[in-house]
Amino acid sequence: MADAAPARPTTPGLGAGLALAAIVATAGFGAFVSGLGLYYDDWPSWYLHLTGGPSALVAFAAGQARPLVGLLPALAGSPAGSHLWMAAIHAANAALVLLVLRRVWPGQPSAAALAAALYAIYPNYWIRPTHIALAIDGSLFLALLSLWLGLVAIDGRGARRVALTMASVLL
Repeated sequence: MADAAPARPTTPGLGAGLALAAIVATAGFGAFVSGLGLYYDDWPSWYLHLTGGPSALVAFAAGQARPLVGLLPALAGSPAGSHLWMAAIHAANAALVLLVLRRVWPGQPSAAALAAALYAIYPNYWIRPTHIALAIDGSLFLALLSLWLGLVAIDGRGARRVALTMASVLL
């Protein structure tokens, strides 16, 4: 009887890492679902938006270097929608952390998945006012997406490389 070949150690694939980040982000968000109303500084932010429109919110945060701050009420339409929008951006950031780290650490998919899950654990979308969270998480999304596109461009060839590089720079 022939000996069986030794089992190869398995590492999580990209799908497993994305699933882990999504589960952790959803679980972190789920702890706060019962309170999707207004928090702390959300009250003045939504008052400014409702009485003066998105431009009033942008003017309110103008000195804080937060260019995306006026988008949240326009995109979400309500406090609950804002929290859901922020949860989606936070989960997308966790996925981008995974994608970037898998490019940077190609031999360490488990470490990349763990780092993405650790990022997803911290539910920063509820701790800050939602318009500030969008400015932070939304800006981080653009930065991570730009970084990931740049890393993918390194392996590209010809027109694909040029397109990915341009997209990375434009973000």
